[in-house]
Amino acid sequence: MRGQIWSMDFIVSAIIFFIALATIMFSWNYIIQNTDEQTVINEMESSVLDITDVLVRSPGVPRDWTPSNVQSIGLASEENKLNETKVDYFMQLDYSETKLLLGIKNYHFYFELEDLNNQTVKNQADQNITKGVYPDTASFIQIPVERYALYRDAIVKLKFIFWSF
Repeated sequence: MRGQIWSMDFIVSAIIFFIALATIMFSWNYIIQNTDEQTVINEMESSVLDITDVLVRSPGVPRDWTPSNVQSIGLASEENKLNETKVDYFMQLDYSETKLLLGIKNYHFYFELEDLNNQTVKNQADQNITKGVYPDTASFIQIPVERYALYRDAIVKLKFIFWSF
């Protein structure tokens, strides 16, 4: 009778131990996964803020760049004043080349200029000023940023969405 009680105690304690161990492992895995996701989000937020900052404040390299000689994209003729020619050149650049020049590696982007009525701004050729791939609702992470600037003597919103699957 004593051996049977000890066996029953051992089985019950082993079951409790393995349930506790499984709970701890699942909890640990959940915490690690959330930490990794937050690290990616923080990295993306930092990158998109840097990119939009350069776009609205810098003229780029070289200062009077064209699609054939651009080393670093900047759209400003002066701080927060977008240069119409550079915006047109930006629109002419290939998506992959633009990602490379902006330092975007594993992510996608969508760029748009909107007026204060949330209408897409058009260039002189009557084309919408948009570039990139608009994220669908199933995208894993989306980091939108809006900056205000002057374009053709009007206030516009520069919308830049950084996203990943």
